[in-house]
Amino acid sequence: MKLRFVSANLHGAGDYAAASALIAAPFILPIGTNNAIAHWLTIIMGVGLIAYSLLTDYAFGLKKLIPFHIHMMFDSAAFVVFAAAPLVFDFTGIDAQYYYGAALSVLLIVLVTDTKNTENVKA
Repeated sequence: MKLRFVSANLHGAGDYAAASALIAAPFILPIGTNNAIAHWLTIIMGVGLIAYSLLTDYAFGLKKLIPFHIHMMFDSAAFVVFAAAPLVFDFTGIDAQYYYGAALSVLLIVLVTDTKNTENVKA
């Protein structure tokens, strides 16, 4: 089985779903009850994901200013932020679990997304 089986188009569709989940999470789950940073950081990350997705050169991008491989670098940076946040901001309990889960999710999607042959990706 091919490790990188998620196309740029499928990745793009998932970006907007993931961004929506990141923004909605603290309103559905008790994220940030003990630490306001946990509440707001996930919202900021979701808004950021929408912003760079809208600017990415793939089927779901509007402006197509950012090459897909750079988009993937932003996703990798998001993994680092999610993984480091519980340590840096002293998140505990559900806040830490949420951020470690988000980090793992981002890492997995980065690892399985096919970054080859993504020039001029069409819808």
